[in-house]
Amino acid sequence: MSKELIVFPTELALRRFQQEAALEHGWVDASCHTTFPRLRQQCLSYAHIKGSRMDAAQELLMRRQVVEVARGHFGGKGALGELSRNALADVLDQLVAELASLPEESARIVEWLLDEQRNHKLKQLGTLFSVWRAVIKQEGLADALDVNLALLRLLKGARGKWPPQLRNCKQLVFRSVRWFNPLEESCVAALNQKLKVRVESALPCAHAEAAADRLGLQIRSEIMAEPWSMWAEDLGDALAVDSPDVLQLADVARINFSRSAGAYGEIEDLARRICWNIQTRDVPPNRIALVVPNIGTVQDIIPHVFSRFQIPYYFRRGRPVLSSPCVKAFMAWLAFPLRPDRNTLIDLVRNPAIQFEGRDGTVDHLLRSPPRVDLGRLSFFQGLEKCSGLRAAEILKERIVEPEDHFNQEALKAVSGALEAFGGQSMPLRDLVDLLEELLQDATIRPRDSHEQGVWILNPHDAVGLDFDVVLFAGLNEGEFPGIAQQDALLNDNERHFLRLHLEEQGRRLPKMALAKADVLFMQQSVLFLTALGMAREQLVFSYQSVDQEGNEKGEGEYYRKLWNLAGWCTQENILLSPYDQWRIEQLESGNVFSNHFAAQQGADAEDRIPMPGESFLPIIPFPLCRAKDEALQSAVSGGATSSSSADSGDAIPPSALKHVVEMLQIEAEREAFMETPVADRVPSKYCGHINALKDKVADWFARKEELSPTALEALAHCRYIFLLERMFGLRDPREADDTPDPMERGGLIHSILHEIYSAITLGTSGVDAPCAWAVKTTAGWKKRTEDGVDAVPLAVLVPEHVDFARATTERRLAEARLGHPGVWDAERKKILEMVLNFVRLDVETCADQNRFPALFELKFGGDSAVDLGEVKLHGVIDRIDLIFADTGDLKTVRVLDYKGASRSRSKKDDYIDEIRRNLDCQLPVYAFAAQQHFFGECNADGANAMTEAGYLFYERDYSKVGKIAEKSLISLDEDGLVDAFLATLLSNIQRLEAGDFAVDPLIASYSDWQSICRTEAVDRDELD
Repeated sequence: MSKELIVFPTELALRRFQQEAALEHGWVDASCHTTFPRLRQQCLSYAHIKGSRMDAAQELLMRRQVVEVARGHFGGKGALGELSRNALADVLDQLVAELASLPEESARIVEWLLDEQRNHKLKQLGTLFSVWRAVIKQEGLADALDVNLALLRLLKGARGKWPPQLRNCKQLVFRSVRWFNPLEESCVAALNQKLKVRVESALPCAHAEAAADRLGLQIRSEIMAEPWSMWAEDLGDALAVDSPDVLQLADVARINFSRSAGAYGEIEDLARRICWNIQTRDVPPNRIALVVPNIGTVQDIIPHVFSRFQIPYYFRRGRPVLSSPCVKAFMAWLAFPLRPDRNTLIDLVRNPAIQFEGRDGTVDHLLRSPPRVDLGRLSFFQGLEKCSGLRAAEILKERIVEPEDHFNQEALKAVSGALEAFGGQSMPLRDLVDLLEELLQDATIRPRDSHEQGVWILNPHDAVGLDFDVVLFAGLNEGEFPGIAQQDALLNDNERHFLRLHLEEQGRRLPKMALAKADVLFMQQSVLFLTALGMAREQLVFSYQSVDQEGNEKGEGEYYRKLWNLAGWCTQENILLSPYDQWRIEQLESGNVFSNHFAAQQGADAEDRIPMPGESFLPIIPFPLCRAKDEALQSAVSGGATSSSSADSGDAIPPSALKHVVEMLQIEAEREAFMETPVADRVPSKYCGHINALKDKVADWFARKEELSPTALEALAHCRYIFLLERMFGLRDPREADDTPDPMERGGLIHSILHEIYSAITLGTSGVDAPCAWAVKTTAGWKKRTEDGVDAVPLAVLVPEHVDFARATTERRLAEARLGHPGVWDAERKKILEMVLNFVRLDVETCADQNRFPALFELKFGGDSAVDLGEVKLHGVIDRIDLIFADTGDLKTVRVLDYKGASRSRSKKDDYIDEIRRNLDCQLPVYAFAAQQHFFGECNADGANAMTEAGYLFYERDYSKVGKIAEKSLISLDEDGLVDAFLATLLSNIQRLEAGDFAVDPLIASYSDWQSICRTEAVDRDELD
């Protein structure tokens, strides 16, 4: 018979004990070691459970079934009747867990609950649990209550029926106990009737007794499992009596405080301390523990920070299944029909974890489709209104690419297993997704290889039965740790009080932790914190976030505040730096942020002193304090403070990285010199877009291109580097369809409607009785005639009836078109109709007085008719050309008009002229040159320029503005110096292009924001010299 069976509080405590024993003795007998969960599982194998135990998936499905039945009972009335299905399922889950913790009292509790009026919350709770029990019994299933009852029956029965490990031991030792929950207490009491039980506390004797009193424990510890270090016990005593007098000066020196900016910054700050302890004080990583109140908040932060700082670490609980990228991709794909959105679908199609044929073609199609996805047209999502677990498992196999790494492989196996456990029963897709997320909420994947030699990452529940040289606490913020004492949503404190009285009147004696009220649960947090604190053998570090990621202030929690008042600077007359803070200050030049803070605290009143800040408050980490390559690069590039750099700080960056830093510094210096030098005096730099190696490619591109468009010349003027990316490399943002009409498609439709209207008017096919006129080319020039002739250009003679024709034509075309969402398009059609009619109405009212005739529409030029400016040939399409005649009938002016949105209008004529000079507007002069070639056979001749003007017709709903803003934009080509300045700028830009000068600066602001690509600020047109 085994002499003694030791029950450890956690798997971590058991493994650490066995490892240390094996190292000390060379071997360890693991047969006499166990944990309470292991022991419970062994016992259940020998217990007689009435019904089949449910797995997690079965329990979720049964809960869903019971909720539907219960909702029928409630009829939408009462506190529970008003809850959603998911909320009621959560209540049922809590209720079963609560009653299962008191298995022998559950029948009396349910009887008390049912002894209330109809629709009362307590009555509904009793009804809900009764329905649950009736349904599972009907199905022959067992829940946690049945399991716990069977466990207690076994332990209270004959010892010979116990499992061998328990049956054969003489003494049962519970190690490092903080408290027993009600079920554990009942189990220990039953065991104590059949064998000798010893309970060893995780707390020093005085603290253990006080905690047992406050928690109302019936089972008391006899001795302390592992003695604390003297200074840690002194700190615990000081906390208990709330007096710093208990602490010695040497004790205070072991206790450090820190404050940080944001959750990520806090982990970084603590990781720096860990690095310092490992490198400076030779503390092994596995002798350091980081205690985090909520592992979930840092499960992504710690791997990132610790890998950057090259700190080995150990997460016992593993990584959550739901954090797997492959699982996230599958969950997003499965849930897509619930929230169909085009951009989400595009992301799914592009996701490399999802198998999808024809990705690029599908994405292009989706970009041209409205944002509101029609699920009926997506074959891969059809039939998913209801879905079974088995069907979802098939989708998982069909759609998710098999990963190569251990974590994602195991995570997908966990998802597949969960779905298969749901079976072939179809259910609404939303229910399936909710159930799957709930089932996997706490599922984790352990790493393939153990990293227990790294820094241990613990939550307070696991921080017991262990010891470390250095223990760091993170997240000691108000409302986080300790959490806010809140009454349970299931039963409030008052209801728990009367339930306890009811049971006690029936002679039932309950531990205080049974039906625990909010104050007891809050007290548990204190015990958790105290036992975690007791793990430290050499040093403690307490940290909180004084600001969040957005810079909003956060307060320290009760534990941090008490400890600061006991061992912080507010208790010291002559404040002292911790060794770590002393080291930080020594690495930097005098007058640094840390030495300044220390000096300020020396002169402050004791009650106003605040702890040393972490590096997370600094925008750039000083070079000697850098622990990661990215920090070192950022610090070096920014000229970070350097001083007596120690070997530790130097080792943070290997020589190859330092070489890279130097290269980056040289690049940045060259860029800064380029940007800060006046444009005329700049020395070309390849880091700012001067790429000589592209000369041949540019020449080849020009040879193949042959002609450019006016908009290409404008892009060249806005920024040569962006011209390189967009026009030569073809890198562009994809056009996306939206609920609102696409601006280019909308503009194209308006162009097409105006072309149809004016062409019909000009050719006499509008059905309106109107005079006819032509522009005829004679030896004396162009003249207006009422008769047709060779190569004559028909002219539009507008009359009031043409407005009705324009209305009918526009309404027909708009009815045929579908741009954007139908609801939005209905409103947009009215706007377009008003804008088109305003153009026609303006011509009807003004053309006759001005002797002006719309003549040519959508006139293309290029090829043989291209505009040849010597350095470059140009092609394009002119929206409209009006001809203005003198009273004699001779052509007086050729007016080139371009349709534009109202956003292109300027406040004064000089603005239009300036844009042409700078090539920011190339359309008006180039279109004017093309019109000159068409009518005069040459361009940019003095006579032709004097007869040519160009301007815009702006889309405007307010008719009173249409003529005024159009008149303001009209520019004559014989404007003093205009054409010469335009051509000079164009020649300069082309020559720079041919020379490989694709400078990122200047970047002139436009509708596209390229600042992040060019790494320079865009200059507004009004700010140009």
